[in-house]
Amino acid sequence: TSIITWTATDNWGNIASCQTTVLINESPTVIIPDAYALPSGVLANTVYIGYAPASSITLSASVTGGTPTYGYVWSSGSMVSTTTVNPITTTAYTVTVTDANGCLGFANKTVNVINIRGGNKLDKVVICHGSNSLTVDGNAVATHLAHGDNLGSCPVPNRTVPGRSSSITENSNSFNGLSVRVLSNPSMSDFTLMISATSITEKITLRVVDIHGRVVEQRVYSSANQTIKLGNQYHSGLYFVEILQGKEKKALKLIKL
Repeated sequence: TSIITWTATDNWGNIASCQTTVLINESPTVIIPDAYALPSGVLANTVYIGYAPASSITLSASVTGGTPTYGYVWSSGSMVSTTTVNPITTTAYTVTVTDANGCLGFANKTVNVINIRGGNKLDKVVICHGSNSLTVDGNAVATHLAHGDNLGSCPVPNRTVPGRSSSITENSNSFNGLSVRVLSNPSMSDFTLMISATSITEKITLRVVDIHGRVVEQRVYSSANQTIKLGNQYHSGLYFVEILQGKEKKALKLIKL
């Protein structure tokens, strides 16, 4: 609070004064704490495509300071302190809080999306059991989670390529009939992967993990000789791509600028 004194003097030297009290209202401080789609077996701020109970998540705005009561406006359209969202791609959500004095506070939270559909018909769920990735029926997932398993594939361990200091091969990987090449790497938008193989009818599984070993994306293709675009929604950072066909496995490193 400040008191400002105003003094006015006219041409004859007459003086008059008054005071104004200025009150500076504190703006509210807003945070969105980490949220979880399920009580266990999931990553923070992450939803999972392929298992309905974990396909949505509820974000909450926590407000301190300012002057109650507060008004809320979420980018999702919610007008209360919480919002339940079910994005299909990684999405950032913003909340604007207005207090009783009209002062504003802002916060945002990014919700990641992981596709955990598995099986030939993509009607099953991929989980991490110990250090092994399993594909199970949806009705068995709750039991696995109760035993300490996690949704999604297990993290991919680092693989050392003989004669190189890097743990992952560079922009191409080809031997035993399976060839993978990535264009525009590093990239500020998407990546183009060109996959070809001697066996053109055997399905190919593609999986992308981030530097922390979290599965970002997983796809299954019914045949080889594919040109695939991915990564447009990825955040800046380092990603590892694993391509599987039968007993063959290829790994590539992607850099998103």
